[in-house]
Amino acid sequence: MTRSSHHLHGRMLIGLAILALLLGACATVPTKSAKDTRPAGERATERAQLFAAGDFAKAYTFTTPGYRAAVSLENYVAKSELQPIKWLKTEFVSSECGEGAPTCKVMINVEFQNQVPMRYVGRLTLNHQVTESWLRIDDVWYFLPPDFR
Repeated sequence: MTRSSHHLHGRMLIGLAILALLLGACATVPTKSAKDTRPAGERATERAQLFAAGDFAKAYTFTTPGYRAAVSLENYVAKSELQPIKWLKTEFVSSECGEGAPTCKVMINVEFQNQVPMRYVGRLTLNHQVTESWLRIDDVWYFLPPDFR
């Protein structure tokens, strides 16, 4: 091997080592997950459907970051499961969100069952329109539970 080819071979090895280091560094950089920038009404509809299906853990992910910092997933799920009212079906009614506003009111029609502590009555199935408060944080709409206002 001549001196110039030996020198070229050494440079190629150094170049490959640098490339391997750079590719390795890129692989360890955490990537941000895509933000869910859907309108508040769409996110509210999905959260309500999850709640009605009893998927309280997934519904919890729609609550504000501040709520999640103060209320654990376990507490949220336990509280939701202990409610005497069970949501059966939900339907989006409307939303009142100003252009670029940080807050939004979303109306959801909820069909629910309520355990009535009266003899021979048992469970009643009723409908009620629920108004939810939603907050925009970093372009993502989050549900603000009424017990946290």
